[in-house]
Amino acid sequence: MIMFDFEGQRRICQLADNTRYFRQKLVDMGFIVYGNKNSPVIPMLIYMPARVTRFNREMLRRGIAVVTVGFPATKLLDARVRFCMSAAHTRQMLDTVMNSTNIKLFLIDFF
Repeated sequence: MIMFDFEGQRRICQLADNTRYFRQKLVDMGFIVYGNKNSPVIPMLIYMPARVTRFNREMLRRGIAVVTVGFPATKLLDARVRFCMSAAHTRQMLDTVMNSTNIKLFLIDFF
């Protein structure tokens, strides 16, 4: 099994580190983040249904894959984006999503 060899343990540790880092960055930026703090799937509330599709398209245009979820899968005003962490993500990749795309400015200015 992969988790019992050195490479598997390294990947599990890297995934946990990426998850903690990215989640904390979102919280530090003032976003409401749901889910288990150890889960590599990090849901961030967007609230407005119209923002979900626009956010998804804009992130895709920027080369960033996200999963967006809105009504009827959530309550009308509980729309969210799910960021899915991987052990293969580098700190630079995570910073690119957080900083270069200016998520917070995008959400405030774009809508």
